Amino acid sequence: MYSEHVRINQSGNENVTEVLSSQPTSNSPYTITAADRFKVRIYFLRGWGNNGTLPSLPYEIIEVIFDFAQYWPSVTYRREDPYSGYNLNTLYLTGSLPSPPSSNEAEIFPKCKMVEFTCESHDQGWSSYPNDQGTYRGSYTWGEASVIIPKQGINLQDQSIDINDKFNEKVPIERHNVYTNKHADNTWQIHNNVFASDHPLVTGLQPGEMVGLWIRSSFPGWVNYIKRAELKLYYSF
Repeated sequence: MYSEHVRINQSGNENVTEVLSSQPTSNSPYTITAADRFKVRIYFLRGWGNNGTLPSLPYEIIEVIFDFAQYWPSVTYRREDPYSGYNLNTLYLTGSLPSPPSSNEAEIFPKCKMVEFTCESHDQGWSSYPNDQGTYRGSYTWGEASVIIPKQGINLQDQSIDINDKFNEKVPIERHNVYTNKHADNTWQIHNNVFASDHPLVTGLQPGEMVGLWIRSSFPGWVNYIKRAELKLYYSF
C-alpha cells in the first residue's frame, strides 16, 4: 500500500506543491491511508476473526475502535527552506485536509482528528540574561499555529503573491504555541508537538479552512532561525 505525502517547497514568493506517493520503508513508520481504513471497516462489517465467523460490528462501534486506536489516515505537508528574521509574524507553512471523495450523493467532508507539527529551529545564540540561557525562560523566538482561510479571488498557486497575502486568519483569531526555542542557544533543536482531537485547533477546523504555522520573534536582538517544518493532519470520513 502506498503512503501519500505532500512536499511544499517555498522560497521567497514561490509556493510549489508536489504530490508524492512512496512505498513505506523499514526505516519509516507505515502511514495509514483512507483505503486501509475502508478495508478494515469492511472486515468488521462483514464478519471478522476466526475466518470471518464472528458477528459483524455496528458502524458506530467500528468508529469507536478506530478512534481509540487512532487508526486515521493522514496527509503531510513539508517545507525545507531556511528562514530567519527579527520581529517575525510570518506564515511559513500551510496545510489542508484532503478533498472529499467523489460521490453521486452529498459530499462527505473529512473530519480532522489530530494535528502534528515537527520543526527544526533555534534563536540568535546570545542574550544579556545568563541565568536564562539554555532554558526556555524568557525566550522570545517561537512558533504558533492557527486556522486560516484562503482569501477570495486569490490563486494559491500564484508564485508572484507572497504567502502572507494569500490568507486571512479565522475570526476570532486563536493562536496556539507549537514550539519555543531554548534561550540563547544556536544549536538546531527539533520540536514535536501534537494537538489531540479535543484541542481547539482540531475541533475548530471546518471544510474549506486550513492550518497555518507562524514563525515568531519579538524584542530587539531576538532572531528566529528555522530550517524546516512538517505539518501532518490526521482525519476520518
